[in-house]
Amino acid sequence: MPAIDDFLILPVSELDELLTKSPDTMHIKSIMNSITSIDEIGLLPGASEAKTISGILSLSESAHFAPLSEQTALQDLDLKANGSPLTYHLTQNQQQLTATYGPDGDVIFNAELKPDGFYTFTLNHPIVRTDAPNLAITQEWHNETIAENVYKISQLLETEPNKPYQFTLHYIPSMGLLNQLQIYWDHQLLQTINTSQNEARGYTFSVEGNPGSHTLLEIVGTGSHHVSEFIQDVSVTSMAQFKLPIDFAVVTESNEHAAFTVNVTTTPAIELDNQKHFDIFYEQSVYQTIIVNDTNSNDNPLATINLDTLFKQLAIEQENRLIEVVQRVEDGLATNVYEIKISDKAQPMEPITIADVQLSFPGGNGGMEVFSRHIAIDEGSTPLTILEPI
Repeated sequence: MPAIDDFLILPVSELDELLTKSPDTMHIKSIMNSITSIDEIGLLPGASEAKTISGILSLSESAHFAPLSEQTALQDLDLKANGSPLTYHLTQNQQQLTATYGPDGDVIFNAELKPDGFYTFTLNHPIVRTDAPNLAITQEWHNETIAENVYKISQLLETEPNKPYQFTLHYIPSMGLLNQLQIYWDHQLLQTINTSQNEARGYTFSVEGNPGSHTLLEIVGTGSHHVSEFIQDVSVTSMAQFKLPIDFAVVTESNEHAAFTVNVTTTPAIELDNQKHFDIFYEQSVYQTIIVNDTNSNDNPLATINLDTLFKQLAIEQENRLIEVVQRVEDGLATNVYEIKISDKAQPMEPITIADVQLSFPGGNGGMEVFSRHIAIDEGSTPLTILEPI
């Protein structure tokens, strides 16, 4: 079934502890002023691509990386690649820090710091996050009958204040009749879903945690049977873990400590399946990565992305709905990542990227064969609308 990759919320950097212990806190804060971000998208399994970013620290004297024994924020992340912990190496002049897959494996990333504070960070392969538990626990659902033929299941989730979360559920047809579902997050109506007795469908939403320490999730169904008979595989997972902050400790000539941070970001992935449709809802940030690889490329089709609800929310009529599949280009070279964009043909509108498709094998015909065989895009009026990549 479609599933969202679940990752642990990463440990908080120990830099705050360093700042509180340092006798020269203000100086450390003044030179800890460089935070850059790099996106893993495009680094496909087995591919040879690499991504590089750079930055500069405002230093009044030359600096180098702190010894590995003092790189506690980095070590405590317990980063892995291919299931094995990363091994870190520091050159003799302490100007280059490298992470490899195992002691002698491939280089996962490389950080270089010049004495004048200029640094570069190169990411060669994706960093594996550790699987996280689902916040929605099956045994914790509270079942209620709130009126005749109106049923509710609810659960109080332990969330972090105002942090982003991904909420996914699947509607499964059953013997009874369910007219509609209403999804409430933190007492607010998130979506009303008109159900079909014969069609299974998955839904995903971008939400935020309550300002307190818990958020109430409620699912209300109207019909002849209890809503719990129609809902499966509810998951609520943090989105914060998809932004991985890596802190590198730095030491100046006078033994003053500083740090710089590289945020390695990715997007939650939908592993395709040919059993259920998957709807994408327009929120502040609608962006999913759909992975097509050797293990799931034999089914036809693997999944359907249903955009009808999204178009309706944007008030785009059927005759004006436009879907484009755009092959992403980086540094002038075509990649194996294809963006799915929607827009309105009747009025000027910046296309909205609602998903990308990431291929870990040659797609044939510029990748379009994958869309023809494995991914159906249902825009609400015709079963499949695809334009050639541009």
